[in-house]
Amino acid sequence: MPQPILTITQVARRLGVQTRTIRVYEREGFVTLERLGGRYYLRPGDVEVIAMVERLKTDLGVNLAGVGVIMEMRHKLLKLQEQMIQMELEYQRRLEEALNDQRREIERPLSTRGTRAVLKIRTEDD
Repeated sequence: MPQPILTITQVARRLGVQTRTIRVYEREGFVTLERLGGRYYLRPGDVEVIAMVERLKTDLGVNLAGVGVIMEMRHKLLKLQEQMIQMELEYQRRLEEALNDQRREIERPLSTRGTRAVLKIRTEDD
């Protein structure tokens, strides 16, 4: 199901910013505006980015260059997080595979393992 899209005007009103501010954020590469039928639209993910940029600027006093650095670092951290999740899933898969191999080996009868059971028979001389 496609994500709902909002006009640039709707987003500006919702976040309390000017439409030109959103266009500046597009020029900076923070968001992507989509043009449909003469209007510009944003996806919800971009709305969240604009809200984050506004918080960085307003609450922390970060300038646009600093916001750019923070956004790039955030992007890299999210990629690393995804890689870590994939690595953990692969590790779990391999661990389960090794455990299953060991279970099968334990459940296999001795006669099929290639070993011989040796019985010591007591004789009268012992």
